[in-house]
Amino acid sequence: MSQQFSEHWSRWIKASCAKHFSGISDETKFFVEGFVRDTENLPDWVEFRIDGPFIKEHTRESWELAIEINVLISVTEGVDIYRQEVIVGRVTELFLDCIRVYRYGNGPDDDQTELGCLELRKPSNREKLTVSNFGKLRPDTQLTQASVEGHYLMFLD
Repeated sequence: MSQQFSEHWSRWIKASCAKHFSGISDETKFFVEGFVRDTENLPDWVEFRIDGPFIKEHTRESWELAIEINVLISVTEGVDIYRQEVIVGRVTELFLDCIRVYRYGNGPDDDQTELGCLELRKPSNREKLTVSNFGKLRPDTQLTQASVEGHYLMFLD
């Protein structure tokens, strides 16, 4: 059966990836970019964001969807000097070779079935995952930050 373009792909991808990455830890608060968050009294937290999908139609009803996933890790200094690395390690483990995408939602097209698999790829001349340590962004704060980034592809036909 051929795959027709769907206006829901972006939502299904974001919902599936957010659900996947929300399993980081019971002790680290998880946020999705764009939602209200209160971090004032938290010792650490992570924020998930996604760019894309970038959609190409290769042939009639054969599609390539590319996304970039970024997870920002924020840690308050003074708790544990290795806390940021511990959370970065947990986040890195969640960048699986395949993240399953499901038709999540409550609409008529949202039947909860699997749409496909986002496959972790290695962009040309780059590492499979990129971990960036930003350190302390401002001298008047006790906050350090890091991020983990990965690039994924999914083919639908």
